[in-house]
Formats: sequence, structure tokens, C-alpha cells
Amino acid sequence: MRVAPMLRSLVLGGVAIAMVPVQPTPIVAYALWVVALVIVGMPHGAFDIAVVCDQIESQGWRAAATTATIYTVFTAIAAACFILAPSITVVVFLGLSAHHFGVSDCVWTRGRPIRSFSEHMIGLSHGVAVLAVPFFSSPLAAWSPFVQIADAAGGALHVDASLTRIVAATLWSIAILLQLTVWVSRRKDSRLVEQASVIVSTTMLGLAAPPLLAIGVYFLVIHALGHCSRADAKTRRSRSPGFLNAVRVHWRSAPLTIPSVGIVVVIAATVFGSVGISSVAHAFLLFCVIGTLPHHLLWLSAFGPLRSQP
Repeated sequence: MRVAPMLRSLVLGGVAIAMVPVQPTPIVAYALWVVALVIVGMPHGAFDIAVVCDQIESQGWRAAATTATIYTVFTAIAAACFILAPSITVVVFLGLSAHHFGVSDCVWTRGRPIRSFSEHMIGLSHGVAVLAVPFFSSPLAAWSPFVQIADAAGGALHVDASLTRIVAATLWSIAILLQLTVWVSRRKDSRLVEQASVIVSTTMLGLAAPPLLAIGVYFLVIHALGHCSRADAKTRRSRSPGFLNAVRVHWRSAPLTIPSVGIVVVIAATVFGSVGISSVAHAFLLFCVIGTLPHHLLWLSAFGPLRSQP
């Protein structure tokens, strides 16, 4: 069992405990998203360019161009869906995020090809357990940034707090039941402690902290930072995961990170009317709504060089 992942889960638990007596203002949660954007959010997604660059060396320009084209097409599809049906798209995005968080972060699915239906469900249950608690704890606050994103595109996302609580509680219960089933079957696996600590910590955090802060802390500490520390453009999982690998990911993702941050700033100024903390946070979330689909499918091996791995 690696020390670094356990430390990240302990950070989640520590933040959750700190949130009990101290309830931060919404601007603090938005500020966290901006910090996550600059430090690891954009680099972890922009590392996708390294996959394409390495494919040029291993399979040639034509294969890399095909990957880049498919990636661009999925981005365009996500953007078109948001423009045509913003409210539906942000709801679908939450489901996609649950699957992406799950298969990327769950100890039994991260860093390798996900082939079977049961593996997808194990990963999805992890992601649902993470995202459902904030929507149960504070449904209106959890929906608020997504309502504003949908409104910016002319949509009308209507939120029913009572229904949200029921759906969130139901989904969380099903997810935890599946997680417990897996834990029993893998009780001798040393990674079980790490997996359980992450789920318990995120549940505590979701109950104690404002929704955007709870999800932001998970995104920053577990998902994006974990991806940077483990990612390898050729084989998904680095042979030497850790801080130095995260530095390498940041360096190789810089050619795409810098313009991506610029795009977020432009979205904040044009769509949300300013370049303040809250507007940049909303712009980053909107960027994620559009960019998560190609990023997720690339690392899920739906297309590109990672698809050929056994």
C-alpha cells in the first residue's frame, strides 16, 4: 500500500473535520476551483496532448492525426449538445463525471484498461458515492453553479430540492452497497484500506462542507493530483508514480495547458461577464462540461493509442 494515496485520503478526512466548526463562504469554494484550475486541473487534462505526441513517435503522423481528429470531434459534439440542450447536458455531465472519477480513482480500476461490465460498475459506484453526498446534503447549493452555467446558454434548469435528496440518497445507497460487496470479496487486498478511507472521507466531506468545496477538494486532492502522479502517455500508469511524475506531466502538458487557461479566462469574461473568482470558477466548470467527454474516452481507451493495450 503506497503512502501518498493514503495521505491524500487523510487530507480529505482532515478537511471534513475542519469544516464542522467552520463553514466557509461560497467565494472560498470558488477560489478552490480557481486554485485547482491553475495547479492541477488543467495540466491533468492537457496531458492528453502528450498521448498524441507520443503516438507520432510510435505509430506515425497518420495515427496521431486520427486520434486528434476523433478527440476534436467528441469535443465539438459535447459543445453542440451544450448549446442545443444546456440543462440536459449538465445533468449528463454529472453522470459522466461520476464514471470518470470512479474508473480513474478507484484502486481496482485506475491506470489500466477497463473491459468488463462489473469493472465499469465498480468504478461508477465509487464516483456516485463521491458526487451524491453533496447533492443530498445541500441540494440547492450543489445545483447552483450548474444552474448558472445552463442559464448562461439560455437553458432553464429547474431544481427540486426534495427530489434531489431522494435521488441522491438512493444512488448513494446503491453505490455503497456495491462497494461493500466488493470490499467483502476483496477483504484480503491491501488496497482495501485506501479505497475505504477515500469513500469514508468523501462522505464526511460531503456532509460537512459546502458542495462546491467538497467536490473541489476531491477533484484537487484525489482525482487531478492522483492522475498527475500516476499518468503515463504510453501506458496509462507511470512506472515511478509520485511527485516527479507529476512534474513531468505538468511540463509535457504546458503546450495545451497555457491556451486552455486562456480559453477559460475568455469564457469568464464573455459568458459570465467578468474575470473574478466566481466567474472563472463557472467558466472552468463549463470548460469541464465540454472537455470531459473526449478526455474520459481517450483514457478509457475508446480511441487512440491506449486502445491497443491488452
